[in-house]
Amino acid sequence: MEGKLVWDLPVRLFHWLIVLLVGASWLTAEFEWMTLHFYSGYALATLLLFRLAWGLAGPRYARFGSFVAGPRRVWSYLRDWLRGEAREPAGHTPPGGWMILLLLGLLAVQVGSGLLNSHDGLDAGPWYWAAPADLRELAHEVHETGFDLLLVFAALHVIAVLLYLWRPGVNLVAAMFSGRKQTGEPAIAGSRLPLAALLLAVAAGAVWLLVSMAPAPSLADLGIY
Repeated sequence: MEGKLVWDLPVRLFHWLIVLLVGASWLTAEFEWMTLHFYSGYALATLLLFRLAWGLAGPRYARFGSFVAGPRRVWSYLRDWLRGEAREPAGHTPPGGWMILLLLGLLAVQVGSGLLNSHDGLDAGPWYWAAPADLRELAHEVHETGFDLLLVFAALHVIAVLLYLWRPGVNLVAAMFSGRKQTGEPAIAGSRLPLAALLLAVAAGAVWLLVSMAPAPSLADLGIY
């Protein structure tokens, strides 16, 4: 059976673009393609702002309120899942919802620290020169450590998806491509693409404004007196 539409097109595109952009950010950092690295970071920042707005204005299962649960519900779901008795929601599970928030938070930390970070004191994020020295140093440490944490939790996310394939036997990868799942809950009416395009444009404009407002380095910063 085809299943019901539960994940809209913007959510699915966001998910896979995040995967591609995190990979691109790692690759560009490894090969020191710093201009591309910065643009990858700006794209990530745009998507994160969009997802924040979409979590409030998007279709039912895209909204944070549909999958962010309290500790009691998370524990209850995990207990029932171990027994093979968990009631599967149409969207994200209670623990899955918290994993989504954690990954989004870690990505936000990466983007924020990148704005204040510099690669070997040469290629610098847009707000690097406006930050005091101790904040620059902190941003550098956070940017490096934060990426390691992001990889750890991304790996846990993949493991959880594989476990979900075992029990209850749902292929979440396929569902994140098609947007469809077998569920007794109602399907969404559509993807609200005009609203998504508007919010994405606003998010891109906000990132552009944030970057363009950053002050240029002074002659003293550049070692020119």
